[in-house]
Amino acid sequence: MKFHIALMAGCLTASAALAQATGPLKPITHEILWMMKRVGSPAVSPDGKWVVYSVLEPNYEPDKAVSDLWLAPVDGAKPPHRITNTKAPEGSAAWSPDSGSIAFTTKRDGDEAEQVYETKRHRVFKLKIGTRAVAEDVAHVVAIRKALEGRGEVRVDVNQAWSESEAIWAARRFADAGVTLIEQPIAAENRAGLKRLTDLAQVPIMADEALHGPADAFAVASARAADVFAVKIAQSGGLVGAAHVAAIASAANIDLYGGTMLEGAVGTIASAQLFSTFGELKWGTELFGPLLLTEEILIEPLRYENFALHLPQGPGLGITLDWDKIDRLRRDTKKGASVTTN
Repeated sequence: MKFHIALMAGCLTASAALAQATGPLKPITHEILWMMKRVGSPAVSPDGKWVVYSVLEPNYEPDKAVSDLWLAPVDGAKPPHRITNTKAPEGSAAWSPDSGSIAFTTKRDGDEAEQVYETKRHRVFKLKIGTRAVAEDVAHVVAIRKALEGRGEVRVDVNQAWSESEAIWAARRFADAGVTLIEQPIAAENRAGLKRLTDLAQVPIMADEALHGPADAFAVASARAADVFAVKIAQSGGLVGAAHVAAIASAANIDLYGGTMLEGAVGTIASAQLFSTFGELKWGTELFGPLLLTEEILIEPLRYENFALHLPQGPGLGITLDWDKIDRLRRDTKKGASVTTN
């Protein structure tokens, strides 16, 4: 009894301090309580490094409630991220013995009863490097490539961090290790250097920051200064600009890659719809932006399954926004206020 009294006193003291710091406290309404997210039972990977768990996002309308699986490192070194993103809830998550994949039960469209599915989200891994010494970055990438032997492909994005000579030194070692693609290793304006790296043909070179629309695409293609173009709708000036970049690459026999600026669901599916019109997307896409977000704003979430983002079948972009959810997430000074756009 003494413990409970002391605990209550501590809570009251903390509440009083919070009230002084933040102003009057608001009562907990039924809506606030009901809409709180709920976390399911965790399942730790056999190697002890990861934990998977379900998160339920309730809604007064049952068909709008969302329950997805989330993954987090046990040591808390990185934030959790969503690994399923579908309308039907998932449950009974279980790890494979090698900690490489997760199986779960759910009922997808067309299923008469719950089925067992396996997370097949990614099999190509692009590593962001360039902040450390070149030798350290190369050793880091090679170690990951060896760890993924037979299970996934490794590419690198240097973000213009290297000199031409550093890129030549690293590319030789990446080629020996089986790294399949190097993205923008040197400065975007150094087209002559990009051409020399491309001509060496040790590992295919992809242009990214060097492309800001059709004019850049034409200049890089004319110089044959890349093997692959990363096509991004925002970086290209919109859907039409991105389509022109892709057309120039195709005319020059340069391969295509569907890039991202980490757009949310709307920008991601707009990119996907455009990319689906390309004759060939040899190097795939990286449209994972929605998987990094903690809130879902679509009635029907985008479907990531079997190593692919599946195009929705509805009209237009194929998606329907959840305006009730968007209204709750607005940052207006008061509920119902309008946002002026020019």
